[in-house]
Amino acid sequence: MTAAAAVLFRHEIESSAPLRAAAGRLHLKGWCLAPELSSAPQVRLTAGALVFSRTTTLSRPDVVAALGGSSTAAECGFIIEGRLPPGAHLARLEASSDGHDWQPVRELCFVSTHGELAAAVECPPGPVVRESVRVQGWCVHPDFPLAEIRLHYGNKRLRCEHGLPRSDVAALVPGAPDAARAGFIAVKNIPVGCSPLRIRATATTGEVFFAHPPVSIDIDRDEDHPEPIDLHGAFPRLDTAPRRDPPPEPSAADAPALKILFVLYGDFTSNSAIHVANLARELADAGHACTVAVPKQVETAAYFPHARFTATTHATLLAGRESFDVVHAWTTRENVRQCCAALRAAGRAARIIVHLEDNELRILELSLNRSLAELCALSAAQLDALVPATLSHPMRSREFLAGADGVTVIIDTLREHVPPGPPVHTVWPAADARWFFPRPRPEAFRRALGWDDTRTVLFYHGNVHASNRAEVRELYAAVLELNRTGSPCTLIRVGRDSCDFLEDLAPAVGEHVLTLGQVDQHHHLAALLALADFFVQPGAADEFNDYRLPSKLPEFFALGRPVILPATNLGRLVRHGQDAWVLERADAAGIATAVRTLSANPALRARLARGATDFAAVHFSWTKSARALRDFYRAVPARS
Repeated sequence: MTAAAAVLFRHEIESSAPLRAAAGRLHLKGWCLAPELSSAPQVRLTAGALVFSRTTTLSRPDVVAALGGSSTAAECGFIIEGRLPPGAHLARLEASSDGHDWQPVRELCFVSTHGELAAAVECPPGPVVRESVRVQGWCVHPDFPLAEIRLHYGNKRLRCEHGLPRSDVAALVPGAPDAARAGFIAVKNIPVGCSPLRIRATATTGEVFFAHPPVSIDIDRDEDHPEPIDLHGAFPRLDTAPRRDPPPEPSAADAPALKILFVLYGDFTSNSAIHVANLARELADAGHACTVAVPKQVETAAYFPHARFTATTHATLLAGRESFDVVHAWTTRENVRQCCAALRAAGRAARIIVHLEDNELRILELSLNRSLAELCALSAAQLDALVPATLSHPMRSREFLAGADGVTVIIDTLREHVPPGPPVHTVWPAADARWFFPRPRPEAFRRALGWDDTRTVLFYHGNVHASNRAEVRELYAAVLELNRTGSPCTLIRVGRDSCDFLEDLAPAVGEHVLTLGQVDQHHHLAALLALADFFVQPGAADEFNDYRLPSKLPEFFALGRPVILPATNLGRLVRHGQDAWVLERADAAGIATAVRTLSANPALRARLARGATDFAAVHFSWTKSARALRDFYRAVPARS
């Protein structure tokens, strides 16, 4: 029997609950004592492959007096400090009498958060910028060097020169790696616009952070618009009203009701949240209690103002005690896996269902720019350090799937990625029929924007990241090609960019793109979608596209416009020339040719518009998807 197995350690954790590592900074205080030992034991904290030793020893004669033992054991107080990567971590406090045999003392759960981006706009001074000038200030992240800084307001995106010397910022943000060179200045005078200003910074790790300085832009003239533009006057409005048909009767209440928790890897503005919010609404209408947990920014639940779920964060959830009949993990990404593991360890999840909506390991390869073979050749410690909380771990994600009680997939091809054992169910996405339905083109609004009938308007809503950057670039290249060859075309773009996907294409294509950023509520998209003549999903069959079904596609079809898409995922299921216009490759050349073909053939456009509407009516229903999901939940046995 080892010494560790023979010792009874007494301990107390004195850090406040819930245990948090704010901005990744771990700080754990407490004491650990074995009265039978002549000296205080050694202590450490382990979290996966990470090991944190005692950093400070505290004298605790009060503990010795209360529990008895040698006076030489009074140095039993400890502080353990270190850096935890963002996410929820199951950790273990361990003790040893000799530094060799370590004995588990207590399991703990830590939630580690990113630091916040710090920034200030100093020139021009004041809360409102009314002149077209080069904005200046400073921007720094407490943990990461920055690779890029941009100013965002309205639909404007303006790059900044950064890395300018600032001797004063280190005192404001101690320890920030870029503090000495935190200054920035816009590359040119800011153009006409009216909106609050945001600062978007991309770290060298690829992560994106935003700061919201108390500054608004209200500029009515610039070098391209010498005459003032009325930014506050009357303007034709889009029809944002819901469907005027009588609302469907609410579903009859199911019995017994289930307590369902959805765990998301991103906030409520992520595409995945569209699926979860709509499924939760349908399940709630049937009498089930639904909660949705996000890693941070719970306030983004306002993106779904008509939602029927309780919104919370991973940290708040883990600090509570509520148990659930079903925990639906969306998806295998590390922050989701860690949160669900903590719930299972605490006995708070009767069933854990894991949802797959992408080829997660392909996303990992593209995001880290390393092949899966290279990643799997790394040690466990190297992988843990390399894989961020927002991506799937190549080993742990497989273990997570294998240990799930059930698995759901967005498209049948993803069944290839599910290990033998858990039952699998396919959940098709849909479009909220209250908002996404065939809408007439708002001609007055288009004319107010200066678009006549010779102009083709395309629309694309979705975030750009490492996995889809190349194909979205092809869409922008198609818009540029159409304009260069005498076919006026404007792309309306909604969404966030987590990488620079345009690079040298940006200067030429910029004037042909109306960039709106992230809209404040998802259902507002429907009225914007109505401005378009065609909808385009760029891409081609590959290891990424074959295993997903983009959430924008059901909304494209529901609006009753011709849809152009590649021969992958949904493109393999629709009828070319009837339901949609299917391209072998939806690249720049293919998209431009398709737009010209459809623009020249009104009868074909009308047939594709009807086909899109009919396909949506048959295949895309949140009510049907939610009912089938409920039946799957009940068919999966609960753990005792």
